[in-house]
Amino acid sequence: IKQFETLELKKQNVTWCDFILSPICNMACMYCDSSYSSKWKAYNGEQDYIVDKQWNNAALLSLIDFIKRYVIDVSKAFTVNILGGEPMFLWKDTEYVVSSIVNAFKDSKTQLVISVVTNLNVPGKFILEYIDFVQRYPNIKFELKASVDALGERAENIRTGLNFKVF
Repeated sequence: IKQFETLELKKQNVTWCDFILSPICNMACMYCDSSYSSKWKAYNGEQDYIVDKQWNNAALLSLIDFIKRYVIDVSKAFTVNILGGEPMFLWKDTEYVVSSIVNAFKDSKTQLVISVVTNLNVPGKFILEYIDFVQRYPNIKFELKASVDALGERAENIRTGLNFKVF
């Protein structure tokens, strides 16, 4: 963070960024690998991921600093894509990250859009917690984007661990 504090960039219209929360995922998709999916790590017999909360917090603080210096009141709108692994699977961590980003935009003219990309194959309680969370921020635009490759049995063949009936 110290090196980032002295970094100076030309202010321009930055419109979006991706924040990858962790590779913790409940699926092993045929196009993915153990670099991005804890389920693939398990299938390969590799050591499971340990989420480094200190590293995640440092990344979040760097993002907030960047937003405050280069986005707020410079860009008309800004989208943060929350990615994983599966961000809904670690909802409390996702909620903390999103809350921190939302708070950075308090009193800002910049329209914030929070986009959570999910496989939607998570327990319903996570979706209900997401809905409850979203309702607390009526001035923020939230998008819940379903990551879908196919339907039914074909989808289940592409994404090992998917139960399409849950989806």
